[in-house]
Amino acid sequence: ATNPQVQIKVLTRLMGKTLYLANGNQLDPKRLITRYSAVPELKSVQTIDYTLVLPNSKKCQTLGANDVTIFQHGITADKSVLTAHSDGLPSLAETLIGNQCRAIFAINQPLHGEDRGIHTIDSDGNSQYTNAAIDPSMYLNLENLTVARDNLRQSTIDVVNLRASIGKLFANIQQQQKNSQTSNNLSPLDMLNPNSGVSFTGHSLGAIVGTNVGNIANRPTMNPTFDKQYFTINKLALANPG
Repeated sequence: ATNPQVQIKVLTRLMGKTLYLANGNQLDPKRLITRYSAVPELKSVQTIDYTLVLPNSKKCQTLGANDVTIFQHGITADKSVLTAHSDGLPSLAETLIGNQCRAIFAINQPLHGEDRGIHTIDSDGNSQYTNAAIDPSMYLNLENLTVARDNLRQSTIDVVNLRASIGKLFANIQQQQKNSQTSNNLSPLDMLNPNSGVSFTGHSLGAIVGTNVGNIANRPTMNPTFDKQYFTINKLALANPG
């Protein structure tokens, strides 16, 4: 099908399905992703920790007050670089926020940080934890570029999923605003501005991922309202992408 609306309808219905040929054999049993087979098989679902930074200003501690940015770190780093202080200087988050009412989300890239590395067993049977800060080739293996390709794909879809999750938060905040709800016990997640979209800023590898995110997240689904709520990235700031 060449009609974009038909393509979306067909791909949506194929999600999670196993297809068989007339002879009873499974179609594409390895589920290789190509232009002709664009629907991957879901292997697992993981919960990913996030960091959310909000301003201390009282004017920003209200329902729907803060514009939203997603930050993505570079290779060998992790999301803690957003809040780290060095030699008494302000953190990156403080620099990005300035005097704005702005919320910044950050997650670790695959194989980075304390929550996304892997445990290995050495020759003596001892368990060891390692991540891309210790061994960058875990993520970006120049001797096996398909590993780097797949990790970049996972980095991209992780951010797109975070963006969709923020969209769900927006829907809840908009309902509260519609009902004119006020509370002295707001959750930090209630302080996001649901009406100004989501921007993205990335450094190094995070900036490379950002080019993919900007491309994928801004592809239309033929429902502009849905796109704006759950996927659209309205601004990109990419530092040292390469």
